[in-house]
Amino acid sequence: MAKGKLDFYPGASFSKKRAKYLYYIENGFLTGEYGLSPINIPELQGFGDVKKLGLVWLMEHGGSKIGTAKQLGIKVQKVDFVDINMARKLFAKKRSQFYVVDKELIDYYPKRENITSFEEIGLKVHKDCCGGDSPMSLGFSRISSFQR
Repeated sequence: MAKGKLDFYPGASFSKKRAKYLYYIENGFLTGEYGLSPINIPELQGFGDVKKLGLVWLMEHGGSKIGTAKQLGIKVQKVDFVDINMARKLFAKKRSQFYVVDKELIDYYPKRENITSFEEIGLKVHKDCCGGDSPMSLGFSRISSFQR
């Protein structure tokens, strides 16, 4: 999109860096990032709580939140790939206790796994710890090769 080879992306999250080459228009949906932890972790209101509780933050190598973790001094466990099932396994082994997940994945997971709640599988979703819900946007390339 930065080079104009693609016109638009239907679920582009805003960033100052991408705003240099994208126009944004709200698409009517909500998006967000939520925290996921073992069920015994108290409610998290922000990344500062992750630090205060001494939790280990699970993230993929090159994850977008590595700077946040470093700035706050939060211990990180890096893996090549992580999803909710991998997080469950690593939480059970007590190798990590916190993971940031897109709202859409949290919303879909119970249907995919045929569960009624995260609590029944020993997990807690922290909806207010990572910025909460925000409008989802369409991203349009500022220099699309398809513009006239």
